[in-house]
Amino acid sequence: MGRISCREQIAIEREQRDVFDYTQNYRFRLDWDTLLSQADLLDGVGTAHVGAKAHCVAHNGHSMVTRYITFNRPERTAIEMIQGPYMFRSFHGCWVFKATSQKATEVSFLYSYQLRFPFNLVGLMVNRVLRQHTRQRLASLKRNLEWP
Repeated sequence: MGRISCREQIAIEREQRDVFDYTQNYRFRLDWDTLLSQADLLDGVGTAHVGAKAHCVAHNGHSMVTRYITFNRPERTAIEMIQGPYMFRSFHGCWVFKATSQKATEVSFLYSYQLRFPFNLVGLMVNRVLRQHTRQRLASLKRNLEWP
């Protein structure tokens, strides 16, 4: 199985800049990100930017170190995995924040990855689980931003 993609999106009744800034502030990451038990920027970096590295640990114990390859406030961020669970040969993520009005934003999380053998044999199941986690994360993000 080759590259697998996953995309989920949600509408949030908040200004684009507010949504972007909230998601990129690691002090708030665990308030809304239901997948993670730990999220930190590395190397003493205080804010996310191109080249910044982040270490995130999921509730299941899997961890991933990523590097920001795009940081275009308030519209888009993208990361690439530089170290992660053995099951992933590669992993890239892109979060897109599109203003749909002055006080509303469409948020899209897009992931693209390749699985190593034998995990590639259950690629559809992995994708289904990733989609479920992504929908939960987006729903939690919406709750945290719309109903503080």
